[in-house]
Amino acid sequence: MTCGSAPPRSGPSTATGSTTTGTGSGITATATLATTEFPHYQNFIDAIRANDPKKLTCDIMEGHLSSALPHFANISYRVGHSLVFDGKAERFVDDKKADALLTREYRKGFEIPKSFS
Repeated sequence: MTCGSAPPRSGPSTATGSTTTGTGSGITATATLATTEFPHYQNFIDAIRANDPKKLTCDIMEGHLSSALPHFANISYRVGHSLVFDGKAERFVDDKKADALLTREYRKGFEIPKSFS
């Protein structure tokens, strides 16, 4: 099985992998994961619930890197110019506008800690 990033989905998930998304017009659309995608998501959830990364069919770092590259491309598109990313600092070189798009403001109580030590 290959690693990769899927388009963001919103709404509650069902056992068949369906999600609901609001279209902004008051109409609710239903999106369903392709049969080839659902086992990959289920494997991820199973590994989290078991607290066992060995259950993953895809190495977590490979999955992270596979999804980071399209995120960087989208950030570059949004700021309107090419970017240089410093992997050690996990920031773009001299571009605070692009850095701001690496995360978002989280609701109170759901913030991500600055460090995990």
